Amino acid sequence: MDESKWLPGAFEAMFYCPEVITIIDSFMKSIYVLDPIPTPIALKDSFKAPDGFLFVYVNICGRAVALILPESAVAGKNASSGDDTSCSCGKGSGCSKATKKAGVVYCVGAKTCSKCSLTIADDSKIAKYVTECYQY
Repeated sequence: MDESKWLPGAFEAMFYCPEVITIIDSFMKSIYVLDPIPTPIALKDSFKAPDGFLFVYVNICGRAVALILPESAVAGKNASSGDDTSCSCGKGSGCSKATKKAGVVYCVGAKTCSKCSLTIADDSKIAKYVTECYQY
């Protein structure tokens, strides 16, 4: 079962927690070793992964986070991946994309947004994977 289908999305305060930062840094270093981690390409309403990279849902402390990983690291694995991420508000407004660390994407919802969702899609722009981001 693809756990990203039922994990809640990350929230901003997570990225101030030293334990979370250590987990992300350790994981990214295991993938990139000495190579630089690419920066997501910011578009008006979404982020695009650079050529040769994909966004992949990863479980970090029980939350779904989109990380940029090389396509070669994802190939042949049953990973929730795509080259585009976006944030949308199911009802209301104020859901926006954010990135705190290199290669990490999540959504931030305003109090006026009742259901802020992070979506990973492929080139066809068909939503493949969606996780809901909760307000606290």
